[in-house]
Amino acid sequence: MSIRDAVSAFFHDGFVAAKPRPFAIATQGAFALVLLIADIAYFLDGDSRNSVACMAVGVVLLGLATLLAVFEWKLPRAAQSVLVIALLDFIALGLSRFGALPEGAALSPLVFFPATWLMLTYKWRGLWASVVLVICSITIPSVFASTFGFDPAQLIVVAVLPLTVLVVGGLLLGMDARLRALLTEQSRLTEESQHSRELLRRTLNNIDVAVNLLDSSGETIVRNEAGDRLIKQYATNTDGSLRAIASIGGYMPDGVTPYKLSQNPIRRAMRGETVRNQLILVGEPTGPQKAFSVSAYPLRDEGQLQGHLIVVAADVTAMQQLLRQRDEFVAGLSSEVRAPLNSILGYVDITQDEVEQLREATASMTHDELSGAVRETPVPNYLDVVQRNAEQVLKLIDDLLLEQQTRRGQLHISRREFELVGFSRRVMESLRTAAALRGTKLRLVAPDELLVVADKQRIAQVLDALLSNAIQYGGEQGLAEVRLEGNPTGVTLRVVDHGPGMPPDELSQLFVPFLRGSQSGDGGERGTGVGLSIVDRIVTAHGGTIRATSEVGVGTTMTVWLPRARPESAS
Repeated sequence: MSIRDAVSAFFHDGFVAAKPRPFAIATQGAFALVLLIADIAYFLDGDSRNSVACMAVGVVLLGLATLLAVFEWKLPRAAQSVLVIALLDFIALGLSRFGALPEGAALSPLVFFPATWLMLTYKWRGLWASVVLVICSITIPSVFASTFGFDPAQLIVVAVLPLTVLVVGGLLLGMDARLRALLTEQSRLTEESQHSRELLRRTLNNIDVAVNLLDSSGETIVRNEAGDRLIKQYATNTDGSLRAIASIGGYMPDGVTPYKLSQNPIRRAMRGETVRNQLILVGEPTGPQKAFSVSAYPLRDEGQLQGHLIVVAADVTAMQQLLRQRDEFVAGLSSEVRAPLNSILGYVDITQDEVEQLREATASMTHDELSGAVRETPVPNYLDVVQRNAEQVLKLIDDLLLEQQTRRGQLHISRREFELVGFSRRVMESLRTAAALRGTKLRLVAPDELLVVADKQRIAQVLDALLSNAIQYGGEQGLAEVRLEGNPTGVTLRVVDHGPGMPPDELSQLFVPFLRGSQSGDGGERGTGVGLSIVDRIVTAHGGTIRATSEVGVGTTMTVWLPRARPESAS
């Protein structure tokens, strides 16, 4: 640092930043330098000397005050060093001025150096102390010196000097008070602004919605972490907000048709339009896409934010998937219900026709002939078809009602102890016919006996659903296995098929209600897509766990673990 820079920094710290030590040294140094130069000048001018002794003592006191100012920061606070230094300055000024009279009267304005220091340090008490010291060091000695031919005009000036110090000091203290109040208010506003900015930053960063505030030129003012992630992941240009967001390859809701540049919500907002909830799909059509609901609002407020706009992008991929699942479910359910109902209605029409024909044929029969005809007429087998289709519709409705009950936490569990191996064998026997139609063999691998405390009816639903899936999706001429194991803490039930398996994306959503995999239409009943969701909730209600593992081309394993609770501790 050069000497010029050092001096500039020193005076900045002393008079601008008002740091105590630089301020004391600068103030005292300036006062001592001016007074010392004046003393030397008056001493060399022999005609203006009144008392060399007074001037000499003043110089000594001035040097002492200057030393105290230099080392003031080392002195104990109780010593009231500023008051001592100012007192020495007033005495040194008074002695130097008195020793150089009458020309020394020109030194009177120097009283504002120590007076200002006192006022800034002790406020109003310092002002009154300065007035008293001016009277004692300037006014009274000047009145005493007037007996030696002191100029009356100068006498009037020194008499008015205390009043001048009082008025100027009052103005200075008033300005100082107002300035301090303004600085305090500014500090408070700055602190509130920083707090609000930090609160806004934390709030924006803790939400998953991407928020971007742009100025009129398209540059970012505020952007949260979600916005950063969106741009880093999908933008091809990250050197500016408008260019970055506009570079995101967005597609229309069909996921294939790209948006034109003029349809970009940012561009539309820059033209003054308000865009609300514009659905944009990002990502290549051949791969997984993310769905974003984008809104852009131009800020038309008068003043500082005029011409700015805010862009909000919410990830609605999960919602879009749910909507697609809902549409697929409604379409699938309509198909599932329509087929058996059409079959039922068809056979009902046939029955009505046959009844009408029978009524016409038996109209002329006697009672005995009618009884014989009834005994000889076989019961039509299509009534079994009607019954089977009606039961299928009823099962669909029961599944939907049970799914709603489990979703609302209304699933009732009634636990009791029962033997699981024989129970599982009976459930498997009830599915032999369905397995035979698919050419699937059933196998049970289990110990001789295995006790469990659970809701027997609900466990039947679990085993029936898992085994039905293994039969339906296990492939033609396959094998479905039920494996039971037990230990002191719980019971493990595995249902294994050796079918085509599932890819990871389907496996991760296996227990999502109404979601059916790509193999769901391969023969058999399609169902509602709620079976595994119900199984998951039944197992969870028992305090157990269920997980699925699958490998494409190898098969799928469903593993259920149930706690082996004692009857007295079961609820």
